[in-house]
Amino acid sequence: MFSALRRTRAEVVLSHSCALLCGLAFTGICAVVGLYALTSQVCIDAFAFDCHVERRTAERRVSAIAEAAIAYEIEHSALPKTKDDLIDNGYVAKQMFTDPWGTAITIMCIQGDIRIVSAGPDGIRSTADDITSAVNDVR
Repeated sequence: MFSALRRTRAEVVLSHSCALLCGLAFTGICAVVGLYALTSQVCIDAFAFDCHVERRTAERRVSAIAEAAIAYEIEHSALPKTKDDLIDNGYVAKQMFTDPWGTAITIMCIQGDIRIVSAGPDGIRSTADDITSAVNDVR
């Protein structure tokens, strides 16, 4: 009766070897999947960090240009008409008018007020990701 359930030593060793190999293969697959997930998350986090840094840089540039426009207005009793008024009079450097994504930061004069705009990461003006600052005529 037990002879049907009896296995040879070779069969037992082979069975255990297969189980061990399958277990190692499964562990290896899990390790590879886990490593992929970890590196993917690191890449996603690094991309998000870069986007955050670029956005903060653009915000700082827009704010610096707005502050320069206020200083210009105080000294000249008028808002600057173009970015050249700020650059030529030494209020800001020319490179401040390019955002981190390579798009020009613009100045728009609207009825005595000034608006400084970075088109944001998508490079298209008047979209949700624009970075803007408004300077009201303080006279």
